Amino acid sequence: MLRRAGGSVIFEEHVSGADRERPQLRLAIERCRRGEVLVVVRIDRLARSLSHLLAVIETLDRKSAGFRSLGDPIDTASPQGRLILRIVTAGRA
Repeated sequence: MLRRAGGSVIFEEHVSGADRERPQLRLAIERCRRGEVLVVVRIDRLARSLSHLLAVIETLDRKSAGFRSLGDPIDTASPQGRLILRIVTAGRA
């Protein structure tokens, strides 16, 4: 799915998504550059809590990078995706 979505570099983690200390996730975020987008198959493969999801997205924002989930309607590289993220997370963060 990631290759079909245009992924050129794919990071595969072999630890639980509930664990925030994941070397491959850390590396993927570190390697994201301005204008790039971190793409995941589903949000639950990235984060198991809203606070962790928001922390990842905030880190990407600081790098001027986006976030997209193929299985969920979130794509922070687009204005519509940012709006949906705000609606989904309203009052939860």
